[in-house]
Amino acid sequence: MTVFNAFVIPTLGMSSQSHALNTIGNNIANVNTGGFKRTDTRFSTVLSDTYFQQSDIGGTLPKDYNRISVQGLLTTSTSNFDVAINGDGYFALNSKQDGSGEALYTRDGGFGMVTGADTNVTADDGSTITVKEGYLVDKNNYYVQGYAWDSAAGDFSTTLSSMRVDQYSFANTGIATTTAKLAINLPSNNALVSDHAASVAGVLAGGTAPAGLEVYNIDVIDSAFAHQSVSLYFSKNATNTWDMSYVTTRTPVAQVDTVTLGGAIEAGDTYTVTINGTPYQQILVGGETLSTVRDALVTQINADATLKVTAAPSGADALTLTSDVAGDAVTTLAVAVHGGVSVAQSDSITIGGTFELGDVYTATVNGNLYSYTSAGPDASNADAATGLAALINADPAVAAAAVGNVITITASTAGTAYALTAVGASGGVDATQTAAPAVVTANYTALADNTATVATTTANVLSTGTSAITPITFTTMGTLTSPSSIALAMTFAGGSTGAVTLDTSEFVQYAGDLMPFNYTRNGYAAALMNDFEFTTTGEIVGNFHDSSYRSIYKIPLAQFTNPDAMDRINGNVYAETAESGTARLTNPGTDGYASLSPFTHEISNVDLADEFTKMIMTQTAYNASANVFKTVDEMTKEASSLKR
Repeated sequence: MTVFNAFVIPTLGMSSQSHALNTIGNNIANVNTGGFKRTDTRFSTVLSDTYFQQSDIGGTLPKDYNRISVQGLLTTSTSNFDVAINGDGYFALNSKQDGSGEALYTRDGGFGMVTGADTNVTADDGSTITVKEGYLVDKNNYYVQGYAWDSAAGDFSTTLSSMRVDQYSFANTGIATTTAKLAINLPSNNALVSDHAASVAGVLAGGTAPAGLEVYNIDVIDSAFAHQSVSLYFSKNATNTWDMSYVTTRTPVAQVDTVTLGGAIEAGDTYTVTINGTPYQQILVGGETLSTVRDALVTQINADATLKVTAAPSGADALTLTSDVAGDAVTTLAVAVHGGVSVAQSDSITIGGTFELGDVYTATVNGNLYSYTSAGPDASNADAATGLAALINADPAVAAAAVGNVITITASTAGTAYALTAVGASGGVDATQTAAPAVVTANYTALADNTATVATTTANVLSTGTSAITPITFTTMGTLTSPSSIALAMTFAGGSTGAVTLDTSEFVQYAGDLMPFNYTRNGYAAALMNDFEFTTTGEIVGNFHDSSYRSIYKIPLAQFTNPDAMDRINGNVYAETAESGTARLTNPGTDGYASLSPFTHEISNVDLADEFTKMIMTQTAYNASANVFKTVDEMTKEASSLKR
């Protein structure tokens, strides 16, 4: 090797040490960078390994080793967004919110939130507002991936997704309570209550609870995902036997009854509407219509200031009665009394002409023929009239009476018409005999079709709903005999409902006081989220406005066969490579790889003392190579002077 080639080795030495110093400087510069992983530079000591592989002059070859798998220093934090991995593994990230971007990984758990699309939510006052979705991200705004809680399955999802963590994330979601369990002591020394239902009703009406009536309130989540209180009332009715009912608060609804009037109007007809025992009546004189009767009743009812009911016309022949106080029941009766009078039909038959023996007088009533022939001792038309009237009286449909030569015929039943004809025929030489019918009083049949009906078109709903009574029995030792569970079917204010199976298997009866031991239920309410925290097992637990806590997400950790071979990406994130192997997702705290440390931040794994030591050694090596270079330079100068 010529002296000029001797420049190469110290030059390569200085270059290699410069590379090492650059690595050391980068490590030191990032000593407090979250999740930063140092790089160590090593050198080959085999002479045949040259910096330029095609050369055979010798030298040194620097090689960088990523220390991605080495745990960094953990420092405490006051931010609930900070979480550190204590052990092996990496947080999974995605460059896009929908998960369609590049999969990346990091050790830096200094997370934050980035806003996304607009969404509509229901505010505390019930109004609809538009807010921005907020997602958990790292410092590069890459979306942290996790498993969302699946309320239907009762477990976390198995599909990774970005995690929304703004305060409105769960404002419209919840789970209604379906099961609950109560452990409680019912005091065996309580006084007996003879009428449980009446006692509960009295309390709800504002009265004083009788001795022996106990109440305990439980909380459930209704179908609208809101908290509701259910009052359980207990009373002892015999030795070891209790009654239980439950009461819920509901939105009261005003009762509406509809009274419909019918029939033809006649003088004397009466329409009466009785409300809560007070009658309101209209007696008709004839000539009115159903609408005028209806209007008169409306006016009469509304004029009563003591009646808490408002009447209003409805259609042509009806009126509505609405309770002024929602929840106050109204008792309505309606009666129509027929006042019209039927009139009996009355007709007359006048016997006329010159009387002669043998004259024939005929009357037909409803098709029945009655014929009278004058004979001795008849001496006048009056006698003939009397004789014919006697025959007509045999017909039950009418009554006949003769006064002089006039027969008066009257219907036996008022309102029942009959048909009448009459003729006279001469029995002698004079042909002047007549029997002339005439109407005296026309028949009139009263209609009697008046009606008044009541229908409840809107049922009354009380402000409280009370269930039927469920009997509860105990053994003489105070343990429960039955039932082991009670089905609660409830309606609440606003129309929401609830169907809960209450486990009563831990009811007991001992002397003392009413003593609840424990109450649990499933379900959770829709509520704004105050904040959240990480757990050591990777769960994200939300703290909600209703003072409840629940798991909303779970963060897995990615494991690699050779994590140091991952590809470094700007921002202290990494991508998997063929050399690193494919990511395997594990559960922190349970799979044995690592746990999470909430309120903790992992900074770099750089050891300053070690880096300064390596820096001094690198500087020394660099200076030595420089001295070699300087010596070679002096030698070349000496060699060049020989030719002079």
